[in-house]
Amino acid sequence: TIAPGTVLDATGHLTIGGDLTFAPFARLAIDVAGSKPDLFDQLTVGGDLALDGAVLDFTLVKGVQIAAGRFLELIDLIGTRTGLFDGLSEGGLVASDHGTAYRITYVGGDGNDVGIYTAPVPLPATLGLMAAALGGLGALTRRRRS
Repeated sequence: TIAPGTVLDATGHLTIGGDLTFAPFARLAIDVAGSKPDLFDQLTVGGDLALDGAVLDFTLVKGVQIAAGRFLELIDLIGTRTGLFDGLSEGGLVASDHGTAYRITYVGGDGNDVGIYTAPVPLPATLGLMAAALGGLGALTRRRRS
């Protein structure tokens, strides 16, 4: 496990001067206590990064809430990246809390950095309205084909 913070619930910044290769199921532990850079763990990799199915342990410290539309750069990558975190393709859901979805991107920052962006979670009522609208469009399409 790599954990840039020094102790549980403490955030930090760790710099690796060269390449970093994660073995499958190795862990990167990231604590987030806010959206300012000194309030979430960050890793800088001075060379290439191979994720190869590593696990991202993402923890929101003390119930922190981050507004939608924010980007948290977790890995500042100087070189190139190969592989993905286990089960997390581009835009994959990392966590959801207090109506906010935390999604991963592998093309953040200057185009090769790994980070989390926040987006609002659709409310159940919104999903119901969307389903009804799609159902209405389907019925309209069937009627036009007849």
